[in-house]
Amino acid sequence: MLSIYDDWLPQDQWDQVKSYFTGKKILWKYNDTVAGAHLPLDGSMNPLDDWQMIHTFYTFKNPYKALESIQPMNFIYGKLNAYVMYRLKANLRPRTSVQSASAWHTDVYDCLNATTGILYINTCNGYTEFKDTDQKVYSKENRFVTFPSKWEHRATSCTDSKYRMVLNLNYTPQPVEK
Repeated sequence: MLSIYDDWLPQDQWDQVKSYFTGKKILWKYNDTVAGAHLPLDGSMNPLDDWQMIHTFYTFKNPYKALESIQPMNFIYGKLNAYVMYRLKANLRPRTSVQSASAWHTDVYDCLNATTGILYINTCNGYTEFKDTDQKVYSKENRFVTFPSKWEHRATSCTDSKYRMVLNLNYTPQPVEK
């Protein structure tokens, strides 16, 4: 099920999170594709636009950073209340002159009952689209979206801002008490 939460973090926490992501502390890394080299591009995307900057905060297979050392991440991690975290990755996609969509993809292939969350860092006309439901969720700062990680989705670039930035979280939620 797709769930959308606007104003997900309290304003004082959100201000610190946004400042962190839009400041100079994150070391961005060039990524040669938006969704993966093995996936076919959508016809709307110019192959020259198939790139983005990323910063991987955490992966289950290579947990090289302590999230607790980054204060704004504590707000996110605390609110998320994950049982198991698989990956936390920021995506920064530059503006394109014509809006284009990435390849359809899933974020987690081998984790049963995983959930994907997307925290939108800035407001722009870029969006996330879901293949099986034909739903689109537009980028709005402090919006958090969750959906089953097995759902195919894709992201678009934006044309009305310098960039589109999101934090992608792949996790298993806490078990529900019965």
